[in-house]
Amino acid sequence: MKTMFKKTLLAVALAGVGASAQAAVVTQTATDYSRQAVIAKAATAAVTTDFTVDLKAEYKNDDVVTIEFSSPLRTGYTAPASIVAGNAAGKAVVTLGLLSQTSTKLTYRVTDVNKAAGNSTIDTNLTFTAVTFTAGGLLGGDIKATYAAKTATGNFDLDVGDDNIATVLAAKTQFTTKIDTKIAGLIELPGRTTLKDDENLATTFAEVAGLREAVTFGSAKFTLEGDFSWIKDTSAAAGLQAAAGVVTFPGTCTYTAADSSATKLVFSCTNAAAGLDVAFDFGLNTAAAGVPADDATEAGAAQTLKATKYALTTSVAYTVPTGTFATLSSADAGEWKVDGVYVDVPYLLAGTVGEKEFSYVVNVTNNHSQTGNITLDVYKEDGSVVATRVPAGSVGANAIKRLGTDIKSILGADFAGRFSVKIFVEVPAGKAQVYSAYSDVETSERAIVINSTN
Repeated sequence: MKTMFKKTLLAVALAGVGASAQAAVVTQTATDYSRQAVIAKAATAAVTTDFTVDLKAEYKNDDVVTIEFSSPLRTGYTAPASIVAGNAAGKAVVTLGLLSQTSTKLTYRVTDVNKAAGNSTIDTNLTFTAVTFTAGGLLGGDIKATYAAKTATGNFDLDVGDDNIATVLAAKTQFTTKIDTKIAGLIELPGRTTLKDDENLATTFAEVAGLREAVTFGSAKFTLEGDFSWIKDTSAAAGLQAAAGVVTFPGTCTYTAADSSATKLVFSCTNAAAGLDVAFDFGLNTAAAGVPADDATEAGAAQTLKATKYALTTSVAYTVPTGTFATLSSADAGEWKVDGVYVDVPYLLAGTVGEKEFSYVVNVTNNHSQTGNITLDVYKEDGSVVATRVPAGSVGANAIKRLGTDIKSILGADFAGRFSVKIFVEVPAGKAQVYSAYSDVETSERAIVINSTN
């Protein structure tokens, strides 16, 4: 009995493996739609798909087949009353007859297995054409079909496994923009008029080919946001009129001066195969004269660069039908930082925590020959922001600056708990250090905090 029981378990296990290995394969054969075209349709408009199912098991009369969809079929769609499998060379021909249709499921019964051309139904192919859904359903997500079958006798699962489910229709975004290289740069001290170790913006704009009802590309609009107050405005006309060569970009794009400003640069590109690459020339900007011609904008006057983060928004205008689509929305496009010392103090205590009262010490030592401004970011223990980019005065050349009072004014006099501080000192890298510690007020016992300059 024990031997028979083990053999039975082995047979069941092998049968399970066989069922998984011999799963019917669902394959989409229709072309996907352009999402931009589908968006323009009424929600109830028809979208259609074709797909096939390759059978991987032996079928007999009265076996039952179901195809269930992840999105409702369109009202009014009627499934074919019968489906005759393709007559693959050397394979039996399987005929299905419709038993029932619901909003999401088709149920068929095998009405005939013709073995004139071959004895096996394995690799026989079922073809479904013009299965109809709604535009609104397709916009809700890819439509999947799940195939299942059961034997006429015993109601056992047949031809079931991992390949029984597949996407049979999708609406794909026709246009994409990718940021390949982000803007990067360190603003050099002390003048802050040039960059070192800089990178320029580089993007790729692409169009997915071969989509059904593809729309026609018109133009792409790129809006680069950041601090562009350093660019001299050379005309009293509306917008920001940069001197020739200060901002460089591909020949397939134009700079839209009227829509640009000290906080954004706007470009229009008419080549669907080209992206937007942007670079800056500080020498040409310095040489130019701005308006009005005061000391800050006169010819030969270099402009001060500021730390800034950049964001890129891109939209595409298209026709047939007419519309617009945002491929990027305020995407991270890089950052300019001021060359300096960035220090992370990860853990400090202030006020009463538990049964003890704590104080803290944070001192900056400047080993450089010039004064450096200090900026503070303070965060609570849970990472929430107390305040960022708070000016904390400056530390003189070869001097020490105590930051306890500045930090306390940010936290508030009644603050009690754990916190962290990020400190930026505007001196060249390696020319400033931070000492950080907290202490038990009652015992004066001090714990030195290891920060990023220790």
